[in-house]
Amino acid sequence: MTDWFRSWHGAPTDPKWLGIARKAGVAPGIAVAVAWALMDRASQADDRGSIAGYDADGLACFFGCDPEQVDAIVSAMEEKGVVDGGRLSNWEKRQPKREDTSTQRVKEYRERNKVGVKRDVTQCNAPEADTEADTEVEELSPSLPSEVRPLAPTERGSFLNPDWAPSDAAMALAITELGGQAEASRTLEKFRNYWLSKSGKDGRKRDWERTWRNWVMTEMDRGGRHGKRTGSGVGNPPRGPTKSELNRAAMVEVLTGRADSRLSASASPSRWADGGPEGAGGS
Repeated sequence: MTDWFRSWHGAPTDPKWLGIARKAGVAPGIAVAVAWALMDRASQADDRGSIAGYDADGLACFFGCDPEQVDAIVSAMEEKGVVDGGRLSNWEKRQPKREDTSTQRVKEYRERNKVGVKRDVTQCNAPEADTEADTEVEELSPSLPSEVRPLAPTERGSFLNPDWAPSDAAMALAITELGGQAEASRTLEKFRNYWLSKSGKDGRKRDWERTWRNWVMTEMDRGGRHGKRTGSGVGNPPRGPTKSELNRAAMVEVLTGRADSRLSASASPSRWADGGPEGAGGS
């Protein structure tokens, strides 16, 4: 028993499903879904290719139709020749004779390499009979063994996903450094809008988390919305005074005014004793 089965290009939109759906009186999507469920069952059956004992009730529940409709689809598949004698027709033709496990296929692949098969050198000059062997090598990819390393991610990076968001830790740092949730959210919106509008190589980044942290640090250097200044003196206009700051300023003005009044009162006798304004200049 294998853990996969083969489909073919164009299978989901094969016109024959339209005829089967019409005969069964169901939507084409339901006919295709039931057909694929039957393929899955046939692949897992001890007698591979057999759909005997399929669960009409279970499939109907899963695909949102009636059990009678599932049976009608199977009957239509039989009329169309897709099912014959309780088996999927051409199963042996469409599915490989090498119905082995991925471990066995990998083992055979390594054995072929041991006897000196170098496909990367001889493939272009290989005879037509070698085509099947080349295909087998390509078909190992769905179930590569754990020791086979996958290809490294592209060095060019990737574009920003519209749903991208920084990690909780990175967002918490932005909230702290930028002065609150509102400013951090506003900065994130600017970040997304900027990078989503970028195209070409300039819009690709290998580490969007690091790009976000750099963006936040740049906002801090510019002063954000809090008027923080950098060494170069570049920053946004400072925020206006708060209510408490205005109250303190008013109190200072009141106290300063009273102090000036007392000072003026104490200074008046000596000033006018010297002759007042006229005497100040001398006679």
